[in-house]
Amino acid sequence: MFPLSRREFLKSSTAAGLSAYLAPLDLLAAPATQTTPPNVVLIAVDDLNYDAMTWLGGQIQGLTPNIDQLASEGMRFTNAFNTHSRCAPSRGSMLTGLYQDRYCEKPGTGNTTVKESVKPLSAVLKETLGYRTGILGKETHYRPKDHYQWDTFEHMTDMGMGRDPERYYQAADSFFKQAKKEGKPFFLSANSHDPHRPFAGSEGEIRSLKRRFKKEIEGRPGDPQFYPPMPVNRFSQADSYVPGFMPDLPEIREEVADYLNSTYRCDLFVGKIMQSLKDNDLEGNTLVIFLSDNGMHFPFAKSNCYLTSVKTPLIFRWKGRISAGTTSNSLISTVDLMPTILDLVGGSAPHEMDGHSVVDTLQDPSKKIRDFAFASINAKGKSDFQMRSIIGERYGYIYNHFADGKQMFYDGKYPGGLSLKAMVIAAKTDPELQARIDFMYYRTKEELYDYGQDANALTNLIASPPHATEVHRMRHEMLKILKMNGDPYAEAFAKMVEN
Repeated sequence: MFPLSRREFLKSSTAAGLSAYLAPLDLLAAPATQTTPPNVVLIAVDDLNYDAMTWLGGQIQGLTPNIDQLASEGMRFTNAFNTHSRCAPSRGSMLTGLYQDRYCEKPGTGNTTVKESVKPLSAVLKETLGYRTGILGKETHYRPKDHYQWDTFEHMTDMGMGRDPERYYQAADSFFKQAKKEGKPFFLSANSHDPHRPFAGSEGEIRSLKRRFKKEIEGRPGDPQFYPPMPVNRFSQADSYVPGFMPDLPEIREEVADYLNSTYRCDLFVGKIMQSLKDNDLEGNTLVIFLSDNGMHFPFAKSNCYLTSVKTPLIFRWKGRISAGTTSNSLISTVDLMPTILDLVGGSAPHEMDGHSVVDTLQDPSKKIRDFAFASINAKGKSDFQMRSIIGERYGYIYNHFADGKQMFYDGKYPGGLSLKAMVIAAKTDPELQARIDFMYYRTKEELYDYGQDANALTNLIASPPHATEVHRMRHEMLKILKMNGDPYAEAFAKMVEN
């Protein structure tokens, strides 16, 4: 096999070309009988908070049995982070190995179109190793479509608006059977639209999805039919809870209950994908990776840079190759996914990547890969609210470039559903809550949190004298990362720190 370092491996594989299959590395080396690269299934769910699972602090028993089963069969990561807290830019990093401002056509904006010089993972696997590639759901988030080179392209509109587990099973089954017929290894990007808003069973769920359906089918040939999602009413307000970053209000408990129903349906989707793999006798040589693209869609979570915005429940499962039931506390970023997958399948990097292979950690869970995870957000639509964040083993630091006392987060119109509406009403007689809402919209230039003690980011330590050394260290690390990334706001950050 290849007793090479990653650097030597990439150098040798690039020089040799990729016309032939290159065996994986070291302890994950392929069995002598294996003549093709492993299959890869990337399961990325939508807006699932990291602590939905009990093994990451979740409060609800029996909420995610299929995800829990997957975790028991592989390695779970307790400190994995997305590079972004919105769907499309986060997913772009997963399949390019680059941060948004490095892979997109217009750095510093909300743009997520992959520039021509960057080749996504799916295209690399298809062109160089002969993989069959497919995507189920979230398909419009990968732009431009042709750049990703999908052989199978299943619209969310054909799968209960991305929310019907049984329709996903059928689509996955068809894809797997076609790959077997062609005798090709495969890469499948399987994407549930749960637990994204509108939540399961919520008032207006079907009405909202029908509006989305009409928008999605514009210009498509034929006569696409609207398939309503599978109904779920497993959880009620009595079963619910309130995340620690929001006040305990009845409306919030009600909306979180709907979120729990969406989460349960999301878990059924994961179970169906895994069942399809098993039914097609493909579990043995298939690497399965599971994660969420960002946190739950509630105030102070999605579209921010807090722990609950970007932390993700990451699982690697490869039967007989990755030790089952193992846990790694090492810091991992989703920008590491593409280089890791390429190492495991014997591929070569098509361009310089920001991520690092975590193969060593898959072999030794205690192996440290990075000191910090970097995350950013630039805008949503025409609303600019640039944030940069680094998260270490304990502390998290945020630079809010947009915060000038005038510019508002989401232009003052964050779509926080029933929860935010309830907060606004309650704040009329609660000055402390009003101050929290004001902070959400205006922020301050810098934030520092001790996530080891304050996972909900309630106490900003940026001006705390005992934490001055940590602030200095985090500023230094942030500037280093921004300069390395060629970040469009690096110069402004440097000037702020100097002053």
